[in-house]
Amino acid sequence: MRIRSNLLRCGMIAAGLFMSACGGGGGGSSTVAVTPPAPPPPPPPPYMGDSGTPSEAMVEGSTCINMGNALEGDPTEGSWGVTIEERYFDIIADAGFDIVRIPIRWHNKTGPAPDYTIDPVWMDRVEEVIDQALARNLTVIMNVHHYDPLYSNPAAERPAFLALWEQIAPRFQNKSGRLYFELINEPRDALSGDVLGMLNAEVVPIIRQTNPDRPLILSGDGFGGLSGLLNNFQGPDDRYIIASFHYYDPFNFTHQGATFLQNPPPTGTEWGTAQELAQMATDFADAAQFSADRQVPLFMGEGGVYIGVPLSERLEWYEDMRMAAEANTIPWCMWNFLSDFALYDLGTDDWIPGALAALGLE
Repeated sequence: MRIRSNLLRCGMIAAGLFMSACGGGGGGSSTVAVTPPAPPPPPPPPYMGDSGTPSEAMVEGSTCINMGNALEGDPTEGSWGVTIEERYFDIIADAGFDIVRIPIRWHNKTGPAPDYTIDPVWMDRVEEVIDQALARNLTVIMNVHHYDPLYSNPAAERPAFLALWEQIAPRFQNKSGRLYFELINEPRDALSGDVLGMLNAEVVPIIRQTNPDRPLILSGDGFGGLSGLLNNFQGPDDRYIIASFHYYDPFNFTHQGATFLQNPPPTGTEWGTAQELAQMATDFADAAQFSADRQVPLFMGEGGVYIGVPLSERLEWYEDMRMAAEANTIPWCMWNFLSDFALYDLGTDDWIPGALAALGLE
């Protein structure tokens, strides 16, 4: 639709110039000065600071699954029905995934100001899980997840957030280069625009003191969605940045009937019209163009369909989304291994029928 619109617009401009050159009706000829079209605007600069340093980071792997609703449970691991077992990483690696993303809730595991010391028992547990995943030769992404107070009042929470990374970064500085840090999951609300950009600019140098070349994952605002990536992605000048976005479109399909939402979309919505497929293709092409324009590698960090949606519809969406990402060479990370977007069934202790095929893993 967008390409067609641009072509039509160009055609209208060309037609206008032709009519001006030919003049109006009447007998004699006339000379009409034609103003040449303005030159196209320059391409957008690389996002990374004034120096425009292209990112040298690379995503090691292309197939990823989230180990969600576990370490980011409220108030702790297991509260949302998922406690991570070491064998889960064997299951993930054996299926052919090469990346696992591990969401982590930190802000309710700290002491008071000014140090905001992370509970050592919690830090040990997080490290244990990270080590288990790394031992399977998986690329591992650990993040700061569900920091709701930061979204609503970033100025007040800024010292605590910076203190988190002042502790996390040195604790994990000697881990494999396959461990990546994701600064904050799905920034939104007051943590948007320049506020988010300035916070990123503060936290990256803190991490770089102990992890000079570890890949760091940043997203735009608006819940880290595609619009936030394309329209408001900000980061400091750094050579090892990866841009991320989450993809749950169309929301009225992927989240229909979701019980964790206050007002979920109604059930019965099907997936896969020609218009929906075209929009998905356009979305991922736009993301890839952003990556090329800004000289920064890209990672699709979350995407999935609620478990209450009919399985055949779920699998079609996962396959279509996976193919759209791969057509644009974008590594993808599906939500979720277990829980309310599960692709693995602990009841049968096996992958949901058809899941691995939809993800191109069998």
